[in-house]
Amino acid sequence: MLDEDVDWATLDLGKFALYGTTLTLAIDALLYPLELVKTRLQVEATSRVTLVRAATQTAAAVVRAEGARGLYRGFGLYAVGGLPSQGCV
Repeated sequence: MLDEDVDWATLDLGKFALYGTTLTLAIDALLYPLELVKTRLQVEATSRVTLVRAATQTAAAVVRAEGARGLYRGFGLYAVGGLPSQGCV
């Protein structure tokens, strides 16, 4: 799509911002458990054989200890912290 194909004068900026923010939050929600596991692996002092096995074991430990909701602990603060980068604040 070229710039000539977009009618920039009639672009609804409110709708554009709403869709962008919604999609960004959806992607963040989808990827947040991976970020949580990555952070826990970085803090963990033990070395494990493979990264995939270590990540799987860490995720399983979180689910065992805190339930599935434990994978999203702290997501609200993470999402609110990311809003200024979306131009929503």
